Order: sequence, then C-alpha cells, then structure tokens
Amino acid sequence: MTQAILKRTALLAALTVCGGQALAAPFAYVPNEKDGTISVIDTATDKVSHTLPGKGKLGDKLQAVGIDPSGKMLYVVVRDANAVAMIDLATREEKMRINVGDEPEGINISPDGKTLAACLEEENAISFVDLGTFKLMHTAKTQGRNPEHCVYSPDG
Repeated sequence: MTQAILKRTALLAALTVCGGQALAAPFAYVPNEKDGTISVIDTATDKVSHTLPGKGKLGDKLQAVGIDPSGKMLYVVVRDANAVAMIDLATREEKMRINVGDEPEGINISPDGKTLAACLEEENAISFVDLGTFKLMHTAKTQGRNPEHCVYSPDG
C-alpha cells in the first residue's frame, strides 16, 4: 500500500475507535484537546482544511465528537464545562451548549439521529439529550464504573 493509503486507513480506524461518528465524508473531525478546537481534515488529501470554531476556542479539554446524520451539526464534548457544544458546520460557529453532568467523556448519536448519549465518567451515568430540542431528557446510572464510550446498537 502507498503511504497515503496507510495514513488514511490509520486515521479512519482511529476515528472509528475514538470518536464514534467523527466522519462525514469528505471530512474527518478531530478534537484538539489542548487548544480547544476541532481540526477538519479533508480525507481525500489528508490535509487540515480548517479549524472549528471559526473564532476562539470551545474549552480547555475537548474529549469526543459526533456528527448528526444530516451532516449539518457537529457535537463536541467540552469536558471542563461538563457540557456538549453544538457546532453549525455551515457557519463554523458554536450554536448552543448544554450541561450534561459531571465529567462527560464520550458521546454517540442514535441511529435515527434523534438522541445523543453522553457518558459521564465521574457520575457512572449516561445522559440523554433530545437533539430536536437540544434539551436533557434524562440521566441513567450505569452498572459499571467510569463509562468512557457510549455506543448505540444498530437498532437503537
């Protein structure tokens, strides 16, 4: 395999494992935890196209990203704010933010695109956000400790 194909395969594998739904062809969205931004990578060229948000930064500790099925909104875990931020991909700006609970780590969007699950590492819980209203629906305790990754089954 060529070097470019190997790099692209490694990037896509990393995004699948780390960020869940972080790929919306032709772009991949990678949180930059230390500088509070998201790198938008053109998967055809393996180059950074631009950085989100367009101005400033989201927070001091970004953990994970998820993209809605329409490809219009990107959701970002802003751990230091105990929140999930909604980024409008057309304007490249933060549209809204919701507090989901203590120490959010990973997120995932339901197959129907209606609900976001946010794993709360310190609370041993998962918060569910209605993406139509961007309001917290409920929080459920987990049996295990320190949940870091949320994954919906294909049937929701």
